[in-house]
Amino acid sequence: MPSTYTTSLRLTLPATGENSGTWGNIVNTGITQLVDDAVAGTANITIAGSDYTLTNTDGGTNEARKMFIVATGSPGAARNVICPAVSKLYFLSNNVTGGYALTLKTLSGAGISVPNGKTMALYCNGTSVVDAITNLSSFTIGGYTLSLGGNATFANAFTTVGAFGITFTATNTTSVTLPTTGTLATLAGTETLTNKRVNPRVDTVASSATITPTADTCDVYTITALATNTAIAAPSGTPVNGQKLMIRIKDNGTSRTISWTITAGGYRVIGTVLPTTTTINKTIYVGCVYNSDAGFWDVVGIASEV
Repeated sequence: MPSTYTTSLRLTLPATGENSGTWGNIVNTGITQLVDDAVAGTANITIAGSDYTLTNTDGGTNEARKMFIVATGSPGAARNVICPAVSKLYFLSNNVTGGYALTLKTLSGAGISVPNGKTMALYCNGTSVVDAITNLSSFTIGGYTLSLGGNATFANAFTTVGAFGITFTATNTTSVTLPTTGTLATLAGTETLTNKRVNPRVDTVASSATITPTADTCDVYTITALATNTAIAAPSGTPVNGQKLMIRIKDNGTSRTISWTITAGGYRVIGTVLPTTTTINKTIYVGCVYNSDAGFWDVVGIASEV
């Protein structure tokens, strides 16, 4: 009766009475070395212009048996790395050129995408590849202890909430890069920001017969080459009390008339006069502050280039 092989790691299973006098070779090359590969081995693979299937031979060296898979090469696009549909833990390092992601998956099952330049611990459950770790109570990065789950505090400075839920506990000053989306942070007390700049948001239109400043997405609204008489409508969006909005207007070399929405939600002058015409090739600034009590954008300053 010939040798058979284990399902997951393809280790040699000699039949009873087989390989008399050659057991040393069988044990060393078909069992011991292969177990060593499975526990601590590294497979270096090169990804080219197609998906890559890990080799999976019986009783001999193969890539699928290795614990660590290090991928290099020039795939030209995001690619799949195909592993056998058997229970196995992998660490996949994506070191390909071009910034492309690699997805470790079985041939017919789902997989997990590994970003370029990153290493992930992944588990094949016999059908699909899933994250090997889905929960941590805490871990340490660079000497700082992070506790995960729920609301959390960073060095008594601010509290992260919502989906991020990370506690930073540090004994000295450090810097943190926060995500650009979602609920980032709630300040826990009076904080002072030093040497920091908030860049104004600027929206621009060249010319239009009706112009609606976008108050929710800009602090400065510029009209760069007004080529027609125009009506400036109430700013769009949902402003907050005290919100500032600067409107900058310049014509295209011909004087144009300007009308303003002066009903609720529009513009209300405070100690000044709204401009009704442009001065040829001169810039006009209109400074507004939202007054939620009155429901108007109070126009508190007008300045014109001389």
